[in-house]
Amino acid sequence: PFWESMRERTVGSVLRRKTLSAKALMEIPIELPPLPEQQRIVDLISTVDSYIDALRQQLERAKRSRGAVLHELLSSGGEDWTASSVGQLLTLEYGKPLTEANRDGEGFPVYASAGVVGFHSDPMVPIGPVIVVGRKGTAGAVYWSEIQCSVIDTAYFVRPISDIDLRFLYLLLTFVDLKSVTAQTGVPGLNRERAYSLSCT
Repeated sequence: PFWESMRERTVGSVLRRKTLSAKALMEIPIELPPLPEQQRIVDLISTVDSYIDALRQQLERAKRSRGAVLHELLSSGGEDWTASSVGQLLTLEYGKPLTEANRDGEGFPVYASAGVVGFHSDPMVPIGPVIVVGRKGTAGAVYWSEIQCSVIDTAYFVRPISDIDLRFLYLLLTFVDLKSVTAQTGVPGLNRERAYSLSCT
């Protein structure tokens, strides 16, 4: 009801120019429960927040353990392992512009450098799974999409050029630390040639 009251008090004919004055905001009636009920609500939400914090800490510990295991597995090597570089395994393909206004909000995920930013029914990358790599902003971040998706122009998508398991390639890209070769002037950016030069051994 509060949000609906705000909408009713906005003025302006164009959606992005609609405004709500401070006076109109202050006049919106708010129904308050009795003080004991307020305290019960606060206690309940505090309990849920504590549970969320505990889960976040558990998730961070799990991520650190995963990283340590992956590092140990990929650093051990073996007599039958072959030396390679990122550029020998894949190409990084540019995403294409797809503004928020042009997304219909349905179907397949839309990836930017920071991960999923929306949905669109017509995927630009028609075959999944897809590995997405941040190009601008969150440069060097690596994402896995189980299905076909769209990749906008702040990110790359990966096209393998060698016989390699795609899920293993995703793990390998998280291991080689693409963020270490991003340019830090202005908006961080990942240069493809610098990424291609990274050793996978």
